[in-house]
Amino acid sequence: MRLLSIGLSDIKNAKQAVTESAARMSSGSRVNHIGSDQVALSLSSKQEAHSTSLTKAGSNIQDGVSIAQTIEGSVSEIVNILVRARELAVQAANEVYDSDQRGATDIEFRAILEEVDQIATRSSYNGRNLMDGSINSMSLQVGKDNNADNRITIDLDDYNSRLSNIDVGGGLTLDDVRSGTTGGIDTATKAESQISRIDTALDAFTEMRTKLGSTINRLDSTLSNLMEEQISLEKSSSTIADVDYAKESSQMFRSQMQLQSSTAALKEVSSIYRSNLSLIT
Repeated sequence: MRLLSIGLSDIKNAKQAVTESAARMSSGSRVNHIGSDQVALSLSSKQEAHSTSLTKAGSNIQDGVSIAQTIEGSVSEIVNILVRARELAVQAANEVYDSDQRGATDIEFRAILEEVDQIATRSSYNGRNLMDGSINSMSLQVGKDNNADNRITIDLDDYNSRLSNIDVGGGLTLDDVRSGTTGGIDTATKAESQISRIDTALDAFTEMRTKLGSTINRLDSTLSNLMEEQISLEKSSSTIADVDYAKESSQMFRSQMQLQSSTAALKEVSSIYRSNLSLIT
């Protein structure tokens, strides 16, 4: 009876080993349940969480690039407007034109500068205004960890493009170039003054473009580093969790051989047991 019990136990263990090997080879993972390898399962779960977080951080970085590109597109529109406004100022500074002709030029000049405010108000991402001064900054989570090294802040104050926020020198703003006693190009003298003021405004928007380029480059670099980190993490996770098919095939073959030999031995023991039992009876 003891031999029968041992034989049944050997068969049970061999069957379980074959089943587990088949499951690992089928799934491609050597960690299929908590009983497989608790340490490996814990490490694999943590690395999977980190990998998923890195994927989302990459998406956050893309959001940051989109924000910078949205601002850059709006800045380009404003620069085009200022270039046209400067052209009109140069035209109006020419005393060949009479007051009616200069007045028509002045109307266009004021109207296109008004559009600068409209662009600043319209420029938004995901429903959040970027260039009207309503939001000071946006923080981007660009890594998997909770610390300052894993965040990049875009300072939106640097891109506030409302007319009243663009300094043109002499204590004046771009809004003063458009309206009020100092605004417009309805006289040659005013037009001459506006040329240098618009140049100052153009310098401000050129500086914005430089900052945007720097921000986009930083985000691109961060994304590249993040992708390298994710590749490294996935390789490490693969080493921990992925099944070694050659090793597992060999183990499965040994378990199958053990199952066959244990089954054969059990049959032999059972036959002997039945023979002895028949002699007794």
